Amino acid sequence: MTRRQLMYLLIYIMMFSCNFSEKKGEKTTLKINLEFRKDDKIQLFYTEHPLDNFIEKKSKTLNIKGQDGIQELIFNFPEEIHPLKIRIDLGDNQSQNIIKIQTIVISKDDEFIRINSDNFSKYLLPNDYVVHIESSSDFKLDAKKENYDPYLLSTSLLIKELIEL
Repeated sequence: MTRRQLMYLLIYIMMFSCNFSEKKGEKTTLKINLEFRKDDKIQLFYTEHPLDNFIEKKSKTLNIKGQDGIQELIFNFPEEIHPLKIRIDLGDNQSQNIIKIQTIVISKDDEFIRINSDNFSKYLLPNDYVVHIESSSDFKLDAKKENYDPYLLSTSLLIKELIEL
């Protein structure tokens, strides 16, 4: 085998063993089906590397009009962005109290990760301001603590599955 052939073989192996992919047109989307009874906002932070810190520049905010019933919020990431770690801030309205998160679906083309009440704790960790009411889609927000900032953070399993998505 010549040096040139060996070099091409190594490049070929590296591209496929590293799960290298530059498929144009693939966009990552995060959809949340939820119920907020009072006006508020949701902020989604993301990183493109699991060890990066969350920064304002890599976040998207959507306002929510309070109402009874499930609403769908859609976060579309730019084509070149593939998030590997997420944080979902659950608003700043301290009188919100109870919210429902029916499903969260993170998709890229035909593949998706579906999060619901059955598998919620496997994929997302609530911080001290959020209590997931087991076997339901209800979450209690605790405004009694200082520096109110309820959020959900991706687990290592979700990060692993986002890498594979």
